[in-house]
Amino acid sequence: MAEATLADTTYTYTARSAAERDNVITFTLIGPTLAIDWAAPLERAETLVEDPQDMSLVQTLTPAIKPVALRLAQQKVNRFHVQDVAANLSGRHLRMTLWARVNGLRLAPVTFGFDRVDNPDAAQAFVDEIHSRQQAAENISAMPGPFDYWITWIGLAVGAIALIVGNSNRSQQNR
Repeated sequence: MAEATLADTTYTYTARSAAERDNVITFTLIGPTLAIDWAAPLERAETLVEDPQDMSLVQTLTPAIKPVALRLAQQKVNRFHVQDVAANLSGRHLRMTLWARVNGLRLAPVTFGFDRVDNPDAAQAFVDEIHSRQQAAENISAMPGPFDYWITWIGLAVGAIALIVGNSNRSQQNR
């Protein structure tokens, strides 16, 4: 029997808060990517709100937000390469940061946190699986280190413009 490759394997983990049993999100590792079930947090938005005034706002916004979330999922914004995932379990505290990429560079982080996961052993196995897949996956970084982030390039562009404008102003004053 042939050995399964990374691309052929899936691993699903459902994170649940021990304190708030309805606080649930499902992550699925599919080969070198991590998929997120965005629908579950949207479905329970109404149950998380206690204030009746806030409830009316949630009921107003939820129909507008759900199509956007579904559209993002259809455009595969729900998938992140494992190289763009930072997962850490400290005691029962699970923290995950996932980076959304645009044109090959990291644009914005998406963070998830559970103060007390209900099954720390399963959470640790999930974190270990992410780390294992990161070791096996190819590097997808477009640039090395800090140059892999859009903010670096924006900062460099602003700095270059400021330098050019500053030098232009100085040369006009020296005339």
